[in-house]
Amino acid sequence: MKKITFVILFLSVIHFIQGQEKGKFRFGLDAGLVAGAAGGGGGTFVIEPKFNLKDNLNVGLRFEGAGMFKDLYYIDAERDNYNTTEMVSFSFLATSDYYYAIKKEGRGSFAPFVGGGLGIYKVSNVYYTAEQLDANNSHNTKASSVFGGMLRTGFEWRKFRLTAEYNFVPKTDLQDYYGNVIGEEKNSYFGLTIGFYLGGGKWRR
Repeated sequence: MKKITFVILFLSVIHFIQGQEKGKFRFGLDAGLVAGAAGGGGGTFVIEPKFNLKDNLNVGLRFEGAGMFKDLYYIDAERDNYNTTEMVSFSFLATSDYYYAIKKEGRGSFAPFVGGGLGIYKVSNVYYTAEQLDANNSHNTKASSVFGGMLRTGFEWRKFRLTAEYNFVPKTDLQDYYGNVIGEEKNSYFGLTIGFYLGGGKWRR
């Protein structure tokens, strides 16, 4: 009896499966929060143009800028005296998302998805003190380019999009404020973003 019930429910869901229109372009903008695998947090901004290969499958290019403070340590909070490591990352990934879209009449289109991407992350980790920043000293830190990947899941509702993702980024050099290498830093991070997209055609059964 349970198997029969499962089959009926499964066929009912399949009946309402739908996707975006094949052959359409779309353009997405997302922003949100990031948390480092080794601690710390910050924000991110994403631009992602896409092309719908099928009604429920698209490919795209993701351009992301992310920044976070790690290991923030206050020596004197009242005087804003602290030491911290700052990470800045710019990434360029080839991406793809697969959609499981269930339409509810009169409520727009709800479309859960899974996806991922591969590409280049340009990462800079700099350790500095508040005094160095206040003195406005010139510094010569450099970013490292590494190959990484990203896995994500989330949903779209009408033109809005909520995404949870994890970026797998290899370790890179930790530099001091003057560009000297003083160690290594973990760079992988979790992101939670919300945004919207333009274009893409209409969701259809």
